[in-house]
Amino acid sequence: MIRVKVLLALVLGLALIGTAHADLIITEIMKDPLDYSDSYAEWIEIYNTSVTDSVDLDGYTISDNGSNYHVISGLHVGPGDVFTLGNYHDPNLNGQIQHDYIYSGFGLDNGADEVILRDDEGNLIDEVW
Repeated sequence: MIRVKVLLALVLGLALIGTAHADLIITEIMKDPLDYSDSYAEWIEIYNTSVTDSVDLDGYTISDNGSNYHVISGLHVGPGDVFTLGNYHDPNLNGQIQHDYIYSGFGLDNGADEVILRDDEGNLIDEVW
């Protein structure tokens, strides 16, 4: 009976770890736009794979493995949403994309670089190297 209780507690505990935010994945990155300036047309696409949970990204960060980072503020995404975070708001200069969120203080190198998404407690959500 004790083994069953321990197993049940373990299963329930694992089911509760990171339920909403663990469903976010980085699906696409534009780090070196061909027809537009990097200063205007870099972006990151993120997908909320959950079919039931919304995610409040307030306090989440996007960063690289160096000193570039941005703290996200005021972004809430629904279940199944695909959304973009871009570095410039004007579609005429950013590749004709209406971004869901505009970031600053974070840029991508055209060569090797990474994008790291962390929650408001610093836990790793997803990364692309």
